[in-house]
Amino acid sequence: MKLLDLHTFIQNENDRVLTIVQIETEQAVHNLDEIVAVENARAMGEHMLKGFERLQQEH
Repeated sequence: MKLLDLHTFIQNENDRVLTIVQIETEQAVHNLDEIVAVENARAMGEHMLKGFERLQQEH
């Protein structure tokens, strides 16, 4: 088994991180473009989608 240097280990672990964005408030909906532009954001939580639907129904 080959040992990795610290830099390679950290890079490999950073590549495995999953960033999930969550929209929970009306203000967040107004800032949606900036929130979904977060680098490497790959998922949105189910609660966020339900909350977004609720906000649309209220307005």
